Amino acid sequence: MKTRSPKQKTVLVFLSSGEDFPMQMFAGVKVVAESEGWRLQTVELGLDSNGKVSLAVSPVSSNVRDLIDFWNPDGCIVEAGRNADAIGRIDFGSCPVVFLDHSPGTVQRNVSCVTCDNTHIATAAARELMRSGFGDYAFVPWIVDTVWSAERLAAFERIVRMNGKRFHLFSYPARFRREDSLVTAFMPWVKALPRPCGIMAVNDEIARSLVFACNACGIAIPQEVAIAGVDDIQHVCENTRPTITSVRRGFHAAGAMAARLLAKKMASPRRHVPSCQYESGGVTRRESTCFVKAHDSRIIKAVEFIRRHACEGISPGDVAADVGCSRRLLDMRFGAATGSTVLEAIHDVRLDKAKTLLLEGRIETWLLPELCGYASMADLRRVFKKRVGCTIGEFCRRNRFA
Repeated sequence: MKTRSPKQKTVLVFLSSGEDFPMQMFAGVKVVAESEGWRLQTVELGLDSNGKVSLAVSPVSSNVRDLIDFWNPDGCIVEAGRNADAIGRIDFGSCPVVFLDHSPGTVQRNVSCVTCDNTHIATAAARELMRSGFGDYAFVPWIVDTVWSAERLAAFERIVRMNGKRFHLFSYPARFRREDSLVTAFMPWVKALPRPCGIMAVNDEIARSLVFACNACGIAIPQEVAIAGVDDIQHVCENTRPTITSVRRGFHAAGAMAARLLAKKMASPRRHVPSCQYESGGVTRRESTCFVKAHDSRIIKAVEFIRRHACEGISPGDVAADVGCSRRLLDMRFGAATGSTVLEAIHDVRLDKAKTLLLEGRIETWLLPELCGYASMADLRRVFKKRVGCTIGEFCRRNRFA
């Protein structure tokens, strides 16, 4: 007698459109889905002209309930971005659901959520900015009141005051609208700030406008104003001049956490599965916080060259050639300005990428040397153990989400 194979479970994944990070979250969901044997069906969500939730890829239907009836999924993961207020309270019936990156007040009671640890985000930004040794620090919130913006503000202000530094907060004009120019609103404020000052922008969109405002006012970045954003959106941070330092949110880990929560809910539908938080994925350091002890254009250029090309297998000699000086002279000036050698800076960038790839779990370990600029796995393991303080295997066991 043949045994009937179990029916493959279908999971419906709602993703907001128009941003990079939902796909990073989806990549994390996929890792768990593959191990669980799920079939994933994605739906892009936007807002229609009346501000109601609609399908970004199919204007025929705008009813999430109809989608549940059509697909009859075994579970749902809902990432709705800025549409969270609208979709968070939609009735999913008896279908197990996990909300991803929703603010607590936007979802029904007793549902499971995976949310960002905004205190951890603010802590990472504060540590990066405080490397400057400045006495003044400021925060720029989101355009409208949100839980995540308020949490980042509270944590950043607490850290600044705890360290005995002066804190400043930007407040939007009373009649400011979302379509108004952020640059125009920021210019009088950045002019009036005591300098030097380190500014945490609540996200990269705000950070970009701050950079534009400083450029328009002739304020040097990072010598007079250092800026750190959040989200590490590549097309924003890399295409702004100067490039923007940003705190990486653990989007891939968040997607994996949401999928693991859903697996528990699907296994025991009546059991309440508690919500959880994901932390930052580290800081991508760029020109907007490239602090050097002396204003040396060659050192700044060297730091940026290393950041962009370290994982391509470059050597300290390549860096010296790019900035147009001898390796000996570069090492002397680089050490005096940054406190580290050129080779150490190269290893820092390579290991940061290696740790990110390991935590995301999207590649085989044997591919790491090629992707991170090392000649062999033996070289990577040797440097990793020396500089990180543990083996690659130990690092994965300590840091990957269970």
